[in-house]
Amino acid sequence: MKYQFRKLNFWIVFGADLLLLVAAHLLAYVIRFDGAVPQEQRANIFAVLGFLLPAKLILFHLFGLYRGMWRYTSLADLLNILKACVVSGFITLGGILLLNRFEGFSRSVFVLDALLTFLFIAGFRISLRLSCQSAFCLPFLRDDVSKRQRRKRLLIIGAGDAAEKVTREINDNKALPYMVAGFLDDHSAKIGQQIHGIPVLGPIADLSEYVFKTKAQEVLIAIPSASRDQMQRIVELCRGCDIPFKTLPGLGELISDRVSIKAIRDVSYKDLLGRPPVRLELEQIGEILAGKTVLVTGAGGSIGSELCRQIFRFQPSTLILMDASEQNLYQIEMELLHEYGFKNYVAVLGKVQDKDLLVSLFSHYRPTVVFHAAAYKHVPMVEGNPWEGVYKISLPPSG
Repeated sequence: MKYQFRKLNFWIVFGADLLLLVAAHLLAYVIRFDGAVPQEQRANIFAVLGFLLPAKLILFHLFGLYRGMWRYTSLADLLNILKACVVSGFITLGGILLLNRFEGFSRSVFVLDALLTFLFIAGFRISLRLSCQSAFCLPFLRDDVSKRQRRKRLLIIGAGDAAEKVTREINDNKALPYMVAGFLDDHSAKIGQQIHGIPVLGPIADLSEYVFKTKAQEVLIAIPSASRDQMQRIVELCRGCDIPFKTLPGLGELISDRVSIKAIRDVSYKDLLGRPPVRLELEQIGEILAGKTVLVTGAGGSIGSELCRQIFRFQPSTLILMDASEQNLYQIEMELLHEYGFKNYVAVLGKVQDKDLLVSLFSHYRPTVVFHAAAYKHVPMVEGNPWEGVYKISLPPSG
């Protein structure tokens, strides 16, 4: 608590609570006596306030009302306010009952006081949170103005659970470089509705129109369950708008349905394939690769490098990395060595069209499995065909 005393925010909220508690008690008398408080009751007001205010403020502290971050006020905080109001009400009623058995006091005043206290304090906390989520944030709760001004207007495609969670995270964290301008969804029942106060504007087909209307600077595809055809259609619409667009990963990439702003990424070719996952027969693959000498041509390319990452897991005796690009070859070599700790590799710089190199390589290392992922589909035939007796797998050029 001593750290709270050093913060200006604490004293501002504490002072506001004090004023609201006084206002709640006075209003309870006004309501009880229809605006005409008898003279004898006016003396009771100040007598009770001297006991009531310290009791409520102490209980507010004990129930943790000054330890939370007001910009994140939640149902749990409102429940704590309710508990504090109920307990303080019972303590006040019990104290007066013991002192003078309520002679000259109205019991209904204290019931109204507890109810108004809850409404005032809870309403104040909620207004603080709403202020933090709006452009009219109170000065003592305001984030860095420069960060707020740099935020991009984001148009979200999809108005489901994923879109709601991303929007909530953007609203709660003003450090994020986005502000949601609206949603698009093909579900007619959702059009015209709102998510966290932000409207679902219209169908996805009208994307270009709403990009112009909302002055959106970026588009987010928030439909993790989208099929290949749906994703291709949306991507074509996004490309036609000539603004950046990103997506949330597919359902297979999300763990325990935890959608986060951190998961946003560029649309990749995987999003457009839409193929069902292929279950690999790992035992049969292990029989082919384990303890064998494996050659990968085009090992530094996109397909060849991924092959190398998968092959080393089956513990080949030697993995031969062949590529015509020295830089690409060096990158996959360093990745296998430093990231995976795999040392049983040989790097060969050269082209698959080099007949002498192929003959030398096969005669020296005698690979039993070859993954041909180089950019050249056909390899030369030479005397004493080096491919004879070799398990050869050709793949599309990795370019």
